[in-house]
Amino acid sequence: MKSLKTAVLLLLFSTTFSACEKDDICVDGNTPLLVIGFYDAEDRKELKEVPTLVVRGDDGSGIERAVIAFTDLSSVSVPLRPYSLSTEFTISRNLTATDTTTVNVDTVSFSYETTEKFVSRACGFVANYDTVVGTFTEGPDAENWIQDIEVIVPLVENSNETHVKIYH
Repeated sequence: MKSLKTAVLLLLFSTTFSACEKDDICVDGNTPLLVIGFYDAEDRKELKEVPTLVVRGDDGSGIERAVIAFTDLSSVSVPLRPYSLSTEFTISRNLTATDTTTVNVDTVSFSYETTEKFVSRACGFVANYDTVVGTFTEGPDAENWIQDIEVIVPLVENSNETHVKIYH
C-alpha cells in the first residue's frame, strides 16, 4: 500500500513538472539601430571624430522628444521610427545638449521601408528597415559642417555595422 502511494505521488509529480515550459526570455529581439559613422570629407576612408556631438530627434509631432549628447566620437547609433516612412534628426557639433543656438546645426532625414520579422514568442516582432535613403539640409547658419552623406548599407537588420557615412 505504501509503495502504491509512492508510485501515484511520483506519477503526479512527474506529470506536473513535464507540463512546464522553459521561461520565455527575449535575448535577441531588439529592433536594430541605424549606425552612423563620421568621416573626413577630404580623406573619405578616414574616420573623423566629432567634438561635442548633439543629436536631436522628434516623434513626428514636431516636438523635440530626444536629445543625445556625446563628446569626441566617430560613430553614433540612432533609432528609426518603425511606424513611419521617415525619421529626421538635427545633428550639431560644438554645442552642449541644453544650448539652443543654431550654430553648426544640420538636418539629416532618412526615408525607408519597414518590414516586420518574427523573432520568437517571447520577443515577438522586430522592425527591419530596407531601402534606406539619407539626405541632409544645411542649417540656418552659413557654416554647415556636414559636407555629404552616403548610405553604404541600405538594409538595416542589425546594429553591428556602419549603415551611413557622414562626411565633415
